[in-house]
Amino acid sequence: MAKIIKKSNDLENEYYEKRFTGAFRTVAITVTVLMIIICLIAAFFFGSLVPIFFSGIGFIICIILIAMGNPDDNAEVEILESGI
Repeated sequence: MAKIIKKSNDLENEYYEKRFTGAFRTVAITVTVLMIIICLIAAFFFGSLVPIFFSGIGFIICIILIAMGNPDDNAEVEILESGI
C-alpha cells in the first residue's frame, strides 16, 4: 500500500501569493483614486492648491501601481488554479 505524504504544495503557495498581490494592487489603486476624488472636491470647495498637490501625488501613485502590474497575472492565476 502506498503512503501519501503531504509536506508542502509549492503550487498552492504560488497561487495564493499571486492572488494576494493582485488583490493588494486593486485595493491600493481604489484607495488612491478615492483620495484623489476627495482632494479634488476639497480643492473645489475651499479654493486651495494643497489638495490639488495631493491629487497630483495620488495620480502619480496610481500610474506607478498600474505600471507595476503584469497583464499576464490573471492568466497565470487561472493556470495555477487549474493545476491545483
